[in-house]
Amino acid sequence: MRCFWVLASQETNPRLRTLYLNLEASLSRGEPLADSCRKHKEFFSPLHTALMKAGEHGGVLGAVLERLAQYEEHSQNLTRKVKAATTYPLFAFVVCLAVVYFLSQGIVVNLVGHLEAMGGHLPITTAILLQFVRITRHPAFLIALPLACAGIYLWCRRWIGLPGHRYLLDLRLLNLPLFGPILLKLAVSRFCRVLALLYDAGVNISDALELASDSAGNEAVRRGGREVAAFLIKGETVSGAFRYARIFPSIVINMISVGSESGDLPEMVGKAASVYELEVESGLSIYVQAVQPLMIFFIGGLVGFVALATLGPLLQLLEKL
Repeated sequence: MRCFWVLASQETNPRLRTLYLNLEASLSRGEPLADSCRKHKEFFSPLHTALMKAGEHGGVLGAVLERLAQYEEHSQNLTRKVKAATTYPLFAFVVCLAVVYFLSQGIVVNLVGHLEAMGGHLPITTAILLQFVRITRHPAFLIALPLACAGIYLWCRRWIGLPGHRYLLDLRLLNLPLFGPILLKLAVSRFCRVLALLYDAGVNISDALELASDSAGNEAVRRGGREVAAFLIKGETVSGAFRYARIFPSIVINMISVGSESGDLPEMVGKAASVYELEVESGLSIYVQAVQPLMIFFIGGLVGFVALATLGPLLQLLEKL
């Protein structure tokens, strides 16, 4: 209880300070830590409370909390790497478009105005860029663009919210070239890491599978994990249940089969998670190396097009002087 009081006295965030004080009050009334944390679902997930409950029942709460902290730190680092790898191409693309837009709005329009005043003929690249400028400057475009973006965003959210659509989307994402295998390995590594953590803490296998499925971050893998739990309830072996689910790679199934036969399932599942975490990091490195030349080629082509559209009228102006 004293640790929550110390945390509250040092915390500057009012929401977290209130949380620590509420937890201290609950514990002082004799409530278990898991039940106290379950009241604050905006801070603690079912995974957290299940591990706390198992740790309290087994008398190893300190060790369980330490492993939970290590898992959260490792998971956040891996998620940060994935976001960085996916954000880089998008950021470069947006910056490139912004530069082209402002160049075309200023330099090209002024050059075209002088050229037309002198009776010159516009090159095709300049004419295309000028048409783009005129469209983007039109009031109807400035009104329609944000409305269209908002409409597409709302439609996508509604479509994903319909039954079965999230599963279809995540399944398609897993089949994407280059990035799809990385997403599958990331989801499977999360599933295996949480499953090993829960099962090693003493959570029964069915509950561990359901919680691990919910933490995978992919609806296709989540359904696969819940199928495994359903097959276990029907009396299937652990390795057989994973084999029937189909979504899990063969290396995971084989390692789980060895672990269940040797009686060391948590360690083998944890090793499977470690293998896939390394493969995710390696895949992200390959993905960035593959995307960089494509982005350079695209940006170079776009800059070259703007250069042609700019130099064309500039050379014609110099000839007429």
